[in-house]
Amino acid sequence: MKLNKMNVRFLKEVKNLKNSMPAHFKLVTHNNTTLILDVYGAPSTIYSGEIFTLKIEINDNYPIDPPTAVFIKNIPENEHVYTNGHICISVLHDDWSPAMTLEMVVIAILSMLSDAKKKSKPPDNYFYTVFKRNKSPRDTKWVYHK
Repeated sequence: MKLNKMNVRFLKEVKNLKNSMPAHFKLVTHNNTTLILDVYGAPSTIYSGEIFTLKIEINDNYPIDPPTAVFIKNIPENEHVYTNGHICISVLHDDWSPAMTLEMVVIAILSMLSDAKKKSKPPDNYFYTVFKRNKSPRDTKWVYHK
């Protein structure tokens, strides 16, 4: 993918993240379309002391299209996170707005993790991971229960 307006915005947002990284995140690496972060479970939550690796990618239509965000290492056991790493959170899908930023996305993901009261898989985890294997979360019509 060559550098275009979408990539320029993405790289500017990555630079902003690097300069003022939200608490509980650490930049692992990035390129023109992908950002990889370590997410640290917030203190006093069920994920305290745990570290998860999150990959955020954009396509050629960013920021019109939302980024995709998938846990790729040490996937948290959470009712909104499938065992293949896909995340069911509305800001990555139906509630996305081009005015949103990568920082808003990572904070929403940390908030989702921090709000969890117990570790559990989504009720349809088996069905979803068997039939959506190797597909992008972007190809899914999500149904939100909370």
